[in-house]
Amino acid sequence: MSLMADSLPELMDHMSTALLILDDQLRLMQMNNAAEHLLEISGRRSKGQLMSDLIREGDEIIQVLQEALSLNQPYTARKASFGLHSNGEITVDYKIGTAHV
Repeated sequence: MSLMADSLPELMDHMSTALLILDDQLRLMQMNNAAEHLLEISGRRSKGQLMSDLIREGDEIIQVLQEALSLNQPYTARKASFGLHSNGEITVDYKIGTAHV
């Protein structure tokens, strides 16, 4: 693994923006502290879970993620709402980017 890849989790945790890294099956590979706080879940316990299992009422977001992945295109959404497993609900702006590693 490169020095950059080794440093990625530490760099992510210093960001105030919630960041999730998913694989091509939409399984959680990594999330930072801001994402854990926003989604009210543990990144360590959630690693490997499908994005659809991490949020409730997120069908639209899952569809957009799948489309962005298949088209290899970025996507930005404003005021998207979905449920949390803690029974809360959040409204967020989000951006999807694709990268192949």
